[in-house]
Amino acid sequence: MTKSTTDQKSIEGESLNGFWWRHHLQSIRATVKTFGMGKHLARVLSITLWREATLLSMWFDNLFFPAWRKKTVDRPVFIIGHPRSGTTMLQRSLTSGDDFVVFRMWELLFPSLTARKIVGPIIKRKIRSGKDEIMPKSVGHHTALGEVDEEEFLFLFHAMTQFYPPLAGLAFSEKDFDDIVFCDLLPVRLRRASMAWLDGCLRRQMLFTGRQRVVTKMNYSALRVCTLLEAYPDARIVYLVRSPFETIPSHLSLHQNVCYHQWGKDRIPQVVLDRYIRRRYEHNVSLYRYVEDLLAAGELPESRMITVRYDDMMRDLEGEVGRVASFCGLDLSDALRSSIAEQARIQRGYKREHNNHTLEEFELTRADVLRDLGFVFDRYGFDREG
Repeated sequence: MTKSTTDQKSIEGESLNGFWWRHHLQSIRATVKTFGMGKHLARVLSITLWREATLLSMWFDNLFFPAWRKKTVDRPVFIIGHPRSGTTMLQRSLTSGDDFVVFRMWELLFPSLTARKIVGPIIKRKIRSGKDEIMPKSVGHHTALGEVDEEEFLFLFHAMTQFYPPLAGLAFSEKDFDDIVFCDLLPVRLRRASMAWLDGCLRRQMLFTGRQRVVTKMNYSALRVCTLLEAYPDARIVYLVRSPFETIPSHLSLHQNVCYHQWGKDRIPQVVLDRYIRRRYEHNVSLYRYVEDLLAAGELPESRMITVRYDDMMRDLEGEVGRVASFCGLDLSDALRSSIAEQARIQRGYKREHNNHTLEEFELTRADVLRDLGFVFDRYGFDREG
C-alpha cells in the first residue's frame, strides 16, 4: 500500500467523532474556497444536521427498538474489489430475492430504526410513485431510494468513506485526505470504533428485515479488509477483479460525472477537478496494490476469501454466483435461483447507458496503467494490448 501522508501520531488519541469532524471542517473550507457562500455550502452544512440527527435517532433506537442489541452478525459476506469490477452485478444477483440482510438506498441514508418510522411512509410513497431517483443512469451508476445499494454508504455518517469527498466537497480540498482512504492504517481504537458502528447498523438491519445472513457490497473496504476480518473472524470476503484498462477509465468517468451532477459542470475549476481525478487514480492504484500485496503475503487465506474474475462472471453468471454461494455457505432459494437465471439472460444483452471517457481524456496512457498495475495483468492474465 502507498504510505498515507497522514501523521499517525497526530490522530492516535482522536475519537471517531473527532475524526469525522476534522474531515467535515476540511470539506466546508474547501467548499467555501471553491464555490463561495451559496447553495453548495448550504448543502454541505445540511450534512452536518443530517449526521447529528442520525446519531441522535440511533440513540433513541435503544429505547424504542432495543431488540437490535440482541442480534449477532454471523458469517457476514463482504463483496469488495475495485469499483466497476462487477461488484454491483454480483450483489444484485445475490440479493434479487428476499433471502439475505441487505439495504435499500433509503435505509442506508436512514440507518436508524427510529428515523425510519418517521420518514419511512414519505419515502415509500415516493418509491411507489417512481419519483425516487437520486442519480440517473447517465452518471454511470443508477441510484434510487428503493434500490439495493452498497453498504459502504453506512460509513458516511460516522467513520468516513471514499464516497464522502465528491458528495461533500472534500474532493476539492488542497490538502490530502489519505486517512479516509487507507483505513487499515488508522490507529486500532479508530478501526475498532468504526467496526462497532458498522456492526450496530448491520444488527439493526437484521431486526428490520427479519433475515439472518448479511451480504454486503463494500468496494472501498478493500482498503479496510484486515479490519473487517479482525472484527468478524467468521466473515467471507468475495474479491472481484477486472482489467484495469476497463475499471480505471470507467471509475474516473463516474467520479467526474458525480462531481458534475452534484456541483455543476461549469462551477468546478478545471485545475481543481484535475487534482481530484489524479488523487482518485492514485487511490485506485493503491486499492489494487493493497489487496494483491496481502494475497502475495498470505494474509488473505483461501479459507477466508474467494476471487471472482469479471470476465468469468460475464461468461457464466449462474455458475460464478453458485460458486460464491457455496464458498460463503449461502442457501439460495428456488426463487432466487430463478431470478439469477433471468439476470444472466438479461446480462447477455446488456448495453451500458453511459459513456466512459478514455484514459487520455484524464491525461493518462495505457503505459501509465501498465507501469503502475502491471502486476495485476500478470497475475490474472489480462490482455496488455487491451
